[in-house]
Amino acid sequence: MSSCSSNAKQLGLALMQYTQDYDETWPRAWFENAGASTGSWGQVCLPYIKSSDIFKCPSNPERNSNAPYQAANMPLLSNCYKPNNRLIYDIWTGEQPPTIAATKAPASKVLMLEGRQSGVPAFFYDWRDGGTGTNVNGWRNEMWAGHMGMWNALYVDGHVKAMKPMGHIANGYNQFGWFPGMPDPGRAQWINVDVVPPGVDTALALMTALYE
Repeated sequence: MSSCSSNAKQLGLALMQYTQDYDETWPRAWFENAGASTGSWGQVCLPYIKSSDIFKCPSNPERNSNAPYQAANMPLLSNCYKPNNRLIYDIWTGEQPPTIAATKAPASKVLMLEGRQSGVPAFFYDWRDGGTGTNVNGWRNEMWAGHMGMWNALYVDGHVKAMKPMGHIANGYNQFGWFPGMPDPGRAQWINVDVVPPGVDTALALMTALYE
């Protein structure tokens, strides 16, 4: 687990270096031109990374599977680490991703978690689960808590912590940001939503139980 934590830390540093070159703004989950990917978030961060091996968690059984939406003319990377779609937007929105400074509580908001090989390179709370983030299938199919029911969480301020999924909503505080079905504050403020929506606790508890 320590190697995985180190990987997440290095990826956080790479993302920070990327933002320094791009007006303190996060990358997209992937970029496109004429419908073809010109690079995933990981691929555009490669200039700031010594080895692409840090995209692979040594414990993740799907570590040798490639992430989707990657540019074919760049090194193909694993999907073991998935950034938060509430910060690193998918290409389907025309909005610019937020700046680092837009996150009001950077030490308490999740930037990246561990994931499984799937159809998305970032984690979406509303993926395959009816649009609310409350069905365990959305989490189970996309995310990976294989360190005895824990995953390594990278926070916006750059620190990494081993967490059980339920820990991200402890004491009534939501570390992920806005969920579908909640009042929408506008995409630029999604990460700053702190309220825990009903049902997410059950989904995360079931997610944890899959790996314990």
